[in-house]
Amino acid sequence: MATQTTGCGLAIPEISPSSVSICPRAAFYQRMGYQRDTNHNEPRLQRIFDNGTGVHLRLQDYLAKSGVLLLDELPVYNEEFQIMGHSDGLLRVGMGKCGILEIKSINSNGFNNLVTAKAEHIEQAQVYMYCTEELRQQLRENGAEYKEVILNNMRSIMEQFVVDGSKYTKEEKIAFELERWNSLCDILLKTTKPIDTMYFLYENKDTQELKEFIVEWDEEVLNGIFKRYDY
Repeated sequence: MATQTTGCGLAIPEISPSSVSICPRAAFYQRMGYQRDTNHNEPRLQRIFDNGTGVHLRLQDYLAKSGVLLLDELPVYNEEFQIMGHSDGLLRVGMGKCGILEIKSINSNGFNNLVTAKAEHIEQAQVYMYCTEELRQQLRENGAEYKEVILNNMRSIMEQFVVDGSKYTKEEKIAFELERWNSLCDILLKTTKPIDTMYFLYENKDTQELKEFIVEWDEEVLNGIFKRYDY
């Protein structure tokens, strides 16, 4: 996720979990709100991105119909490290237990060589898990009333950078996102076990074969990420 800007050019300096492995210089430019050299992709690259989006929507639909997917486009936020973004979903993986979902599409050469999740994806997983587990603990410790604190905080943040679009108004966008946060809070209030696993589902673009890898919470990797964020 690129740094998001308001209509008046002010930036909210957040960085997404998917950008955790980018170089510090690129992260700095994102956080400071520098505009990209270009906001447009050449047509072939855009078609590749659109195809990847289609893979996500199709697999999310399968998982939702199976009853495994509790929430698609799981929102994440952490104020301390200025993290904001979405993973592909929240899964039911056991009684009182949830796991986070991330879907990736990959060509045959890359797919055939996969024996574990990619290194940069393992780092992403730690950030997604940390943000979501921190929120779960806050809700479980403070009770359902704390949900309103979270929703008010997220509305205040989004008011700073969300703008009207060609399809939806600013208020419609905010309302849609707040509904995701509301649903997430309701799920986490009932989640009794720590969120310490993330499920990566890789689909081969050429054959639609699937590989699943489970990434577990790793304190050492997470501490390294925090040092990088601090830097």
